Amino acid sequence: MAIKLATYDGTVFENLNELDDARKQFLDKGAEKYLVKLGEVVYRHGLENAVGITMAHRHFHVKHDEQLVEEVQHNSSVIKPVTNVNNKEVIPFTWKLSKSEDGDFLWYPLEFVKSNTLSKESIHNEELLRNSYDFLNEFTNSLIEFGLENVFGLCIVHREFQVLPSEMLVESLEEGSRTLSFKVIPGRNLTNTVLIPTFWRFGKKGEALQAEAWKHCVGH
Repeated sequence: MAIKLATYDGTVFENLNELDDARKQFLDKGAEKYLVKLGEVVYRHGLENAVGITMAHRHFHVKHDEQLVEEVQHNSSVIKPVTNVNNKEVIPFTWKLSKSEDGDFLWYPLEFVKSNTLSKESIHNEELLRNSYDFLNEFTNSLIEFGLENVFGLCIVHREFQVLPSEMLVESLEEGSRTLSFKVIPGRNLTNTVLIPTFWRFGKKGEALQAEAWKHCVGH
């Protein structure tokens, strides 16, 4: 049976592990050693420039009428909870594998991005993933075989930021406003910071390339 992308279900988002628990599960299951195998699936289907893998997690709760929506800006972006989202103005960019009420595995969208802040190429990446049935089947079967369906999710490549070799794209949280931000940070400014990788893109033959990380400040 074909594995498909589903529509948004807030319950799937609420059932995500918070970051620390997601990281613990990642380590307990030795998930890092499977990144190359999963990357090979991405590469085999020619999607290495369109699709990456996320460590499935959430940072806060959302209300029943809220969805997380990202606005991509110049070399940065911001994600906030938004009520009454107009689905004609956004596209999903992250998904999590979960069972439906019928017991079928489906990929549920978790986060969305405003279409008018994206390039045509980024929008095409979502369309490409949505129509890549063979990839979704193989990737799903691989996650289930490895026991990692609650560890990893899928994400389209859509943040076309300029990141130098000495820099890193870092995710951080402003708890009061429930706002996530992605900014390019010089490596020298991250000396006293613990970084947890949360998103991987893939190079030639499935080589994992860490692209983004959550920022845990332990000093300034």
